[in-house]
Amino acid sequence: MITGAGRTAFVAGLAALVLAVVFLSYLLLVVAVASLAFIAFEVGAFHRPSRRLAGARFHVTVRDSYPRLPIGTEGPVRLAVRYEGPPTVPFAVVDTLPASLGVRDGSPVVVPPTGRTATAEVAYRVHTGARGRHDLGPTMAVRRGALDLAFDEVEIAPARPLLVTASNLSPRSVPTGLGLYTRVRGRLALRHRGYGSEFRSLRAYELSDDIRHVAWRRSTPENLLVREFEQESRQDYLLVFDVSPPMNVGPAGRSALDLAAEAGAIVAGFVERSAEDRIGLLTYAGGVHQFFRPARGSAHFRRIAENLALAATRDGPFDLAHLLIEVLGRLRVHTHLLVFSTLSEPLGDLHTAHSRFIGRGHHLYLFAAQASGFHPPADDPALRDVLDWAESEEERRLARRLALLHAEGVPTYRYDRLGAAAKVVAAYGAIRAWGRAG
Repeated sequence: MITGAGRTAFVAGLAALVLAVVFLSYLLLVVAVASLAFIAFEVGAFHRPSRRLAGARFHVTVRDSYPRLPIGTEGPVRLAVRYEGPPTVPFAVVDTLPASLGVRDGSPVVVPPTGRTATAEVAYRVHTGARGRHDLGPTMAVRRGALDLAFDEVEIAPARPLLVTASNLSPRSVPTGLGLYTRVRGRLALRHRGYGSEFRSLRAYELSDDIRHVAWRRSTPENLLVREFEQESRQDYLLVFDVSPPMNVGPAGRSALDLAAEAGAIVAGFVERSAEDRIGLLTYAGGVHQFFRPARGSAHFRRIAENLALAATRDGPFDLAHLLIEVLGRLRVHTHLLVFSTLSEPLGDLHTAHSRFIGRGHHLYLFAAQASGFHPPADDPALRDVLDWAESEEERRLARRLALLHAEGVPTYRYDRLGAAAKVVAAYGAIRAWGRAG
């Protein structure tokens, strides 16, 4: 194969040959023909069969490599390369990487010593910058000619998949409370006071109490009493992701869907450590694409982490009313829905669907990606006014739809390029502590 420098030299020789014919310059003709002949000889000599690299002569052993890493972390990669064969020209071993993975320490390129048996070690640390499936490799052996006119390469080891998952570790900026942790402490019961199904006791009425729980027969006008019930501490959660095209708003790796997946992974991590709650996953765009019923277990949490890593947008609108109807036929017990969306589509007949939804004992929480908050301010003053107008229109559109949801009694939260983790974790903590948020 010819390098860029070789193609440039060949084109220059052809151009000199054309000029020599046009101007009838014998000297220029001799130089052009000699240059082309030299380039052809060098490329042909470089690609002689006896000098070519053979993949069968290389043996690659993977010593350190991680099939899964959380986003924003580093992992070591070590490859042992051994070449067995006749002495050849110097070559380099290159472990190819996509642009989404960065190298922090070491290098994915090494030049083994020449000889009948050559050994080398490729060692470096890879930094994960975006969730999804990435490939480490394939590993290539590359040699270049002395004049850099031609090169030869051969694959000596296949690519190794690396799944970058959204981190389930809460950042320090996220406020944590007692509600985030399990209620299993020594011999403490798995129940707490609240509005459940099993009667516990009577107590004095407070302004925050639901009037439906007032014990009218046991109360007097001067002393209202409220029934308290045992509430099961275990809660079911369903992470719902809008995967319609508008969720791609924002820079690569920090889009609305990326930040939603990050927040969902953090909640899944808390649920996994709680030893009580169950969590599921659903993606929607024009219909339900994936659905995992709320459950527990290491295999279930691993499946959720993998699907959060691979979540990508699809064609189709996000219809919240239709989503609630679809969910009703899939959920068996009372469930808290944590929905992430841009609300780019009209809400439609939401009242009927939401009334049926809450009538079954479910709760809805909506985390709206504010599209205008994912773009930094424009540097060009001529564009700043136009972008400000577009962002204000987008904010008014989102505010109208959030107002409609608020009128339906749906707790709503906004998030932008700073992320949704803090608000989602706060909502989860409130649900853990009080049975619901908002």
